[in-house]
Amino acid sequence: MATTRTRRDILRATAGAAGLASTTGLLAACRGASSVRAGAGTVASRGGTLRVAIEGGGAAETLNPFTRLSPLEFARGRVVYDTLFANMDGHPAPRLARDVTTAPDRTSFTLRLREGVTWHDGSPFGAADVLFTLR
Repeated sequence: MATTRTRRDILRATAGAAGLASTTGLLAACRGASSVRAGAGTVASRGGTLRVAIEGGGAAETLNPFTRLSPLEFARGRVVYDTLFANMDGHPAPRLARDVTTAPDRTSFTLRLREGVTWHDGSPFGAADVLFTLR
């Protein structure tokens, strides 16, 4: 069943993501007793407690990563789900996929997946899982 999103839904999701992204600067102020130099003058901390308050959607909340609209759903999805690749400085960086090779005729591609990845129940992550998600 196709989901229709309104302009308001898209604006709400964008505003929520922007609000979440803007809080990352606040995290730099959180320091515990054990700090280490991370480079470029930044200080990273180990341990401690991070509490985040994000308004949720109540009964309308979902774990479906394709229908995340609230900031809470967006944040939860980033923690719960991993991706094949991530965007690092404008370039794809491997996550669950180690690399991708495109066929010479550019009609297909081959993904090599990271080994040792398991689902929450201990079953192994593999090509069938990627194929299911892409379909």
